[in-house]
Amino acid sequence: MSKSRSDHDTGPVYSARDVRQGDIVLRKPWERGVFIAGLVGAVVLALVLVLVGVHFGRVYSGQDANGPPAQIGMIKS
Repeated sequence: MSKSRSDHDTGPVYSARDVRQGDIVLRKPWERGVFIAGLVGAVVLALVLVLVGVHFGRVYSGQDANGPPAQIGMIKS
């Protein structure tokens, strides 16, 4: 399963057949923690970006609760 590459490289070499299908190998508890924290962080970031986008979308479109919709650039004669 593993072959030595050279004297200065100490890590194992795996064949393409052994590492196919994208298995994530997390052997140590801190590796699992970092992986889960990254997944949770990505979800939280997406939610924050959506909420900020909704907020600024209302502000810029004039649909804020403070007053009527703004009509920027409208010329009435």
